[in-house]
Amino acid sequence: MNTKQFKLTLEQQAGAIDAIVNELHIFLYQDSVPFLEQAIRSGWEVIIVTFGDQDWQAKKLQALKHYLPTEIKTLISPSKKINHITHLITDRVILIDDKAEEIDAIKQAFPKVEAYWMRRSEGKYRDEEPTTSHQTVNSLKQIKL
Repeated sequence: MNTKQFKLTLEQQAGAIDAIVNELHIFLYQDSVPFLEQAIRSGWEVIIVTFGDQDWQAKKLQALKHYLPTEIKTLISPSKKINHITHLITDRVILIDDKAEEIDAIKQAFPKVEAYWMRRSEGKYRDEEPTTSHQTVNSLKQIKL
């Protein structure tokens, strides 16, 4: 493999990241925006909770909002999601996550949450199944709102 090292200034790095974010549709799963649009039309309050590098997650979420017909709530969790979402849990919640440990923690605290383990074929956590009750899906098209 031929690899080259590029030395970029911080400004150049920021520009490269912005260029990637502007092409966010390349990074979204094809079923993401239609699912979120359907959830909004069906009257669901959509809250996207994500984990990872704060700046990168914020840019992705901001770009995603351009694809949706209405404002959605977002939360970038600095640690396990259960530590930051308890105030968001209502009587009727659908949880979709690809990480078993996130599903297990939330289901243990809130057993009535309807949980879906997203097990996409290329998923990073596809072999780490939750131990709590859940439904397994490999596409958002499988979730009936």
